[in-house]
Amino acid sequence: MQNECIDHGKKGNKHGYANCTVRGKRTMLHRKIYCEHNGIPIENLTSKEVIRHTCDNTRCINPFHLIIGTQADNMKDKVSRDRQSKGEDHYATTLTEDQVRSILTSPKSNKELAEEFGVSYGTIKDIKLKKRWKHIEETVVYNKEPKCGERNGNSTLTEKEVLEIFKSSLSQRKLAKIYGVGQTTIGRIKKGETWAYLTVDLSKNK
Repeated sequence: MQNECIDHGKKGNKHGYANCTVRGKRTMLHRKIYCEHNGIPIENLTSKEVIRHTCDNTRCINPFHLIIGTQADNMKDKVSRDRQSKGEDHYATTLTEDQVRSILTSPKSNKELAEEFGVSYGTIKDIKLKKRWKHIEETVVYNKEPKCGERNGNSTLTEKEVLEIFKSSLSQRKLAKIYGVGQTTIGRIKKGETWAYLTVDLSKNK
């Protein structure tokens, strides 16, 4: 009996859990069962403590399948057991798997893709960095001719000035004053974090 799931026999909520009332307070049935089995007053459970199902069956109330933990533990269980909602099955998604494949294989910029698919720039970036939709195996294609440097409407520097900055031995503070930009901008150029298409070959020769 310890190895078999015991169904609570109720309708349950959309996630399968059943509710009950304990001393006038509404709670989840599996929490009540866990506490009764382990001799713990249910009031001693904090809001941060969850009762996890080792069987992954949310309708189960077998006390031998219930263990205490945190929401972080619960999420780790979901990932390790591959039962976390992903892709089109996730409640918050606005994209389909076909659209994500199009994003991954498109040479368009992240900004253009965000506008095309009606999502944020961050969403496109996360998809391309495999932080979201990790189960889609399409190869990422990056724009070979990004709108960067002088073609970027926000740029205050020319390509000639960037090359001068990159090659210069002056301090970042002096360069920032000379070219009218922040020291952070100078530092990012020096590190190849911006305008990399101009400086990548020069970096190799350093």
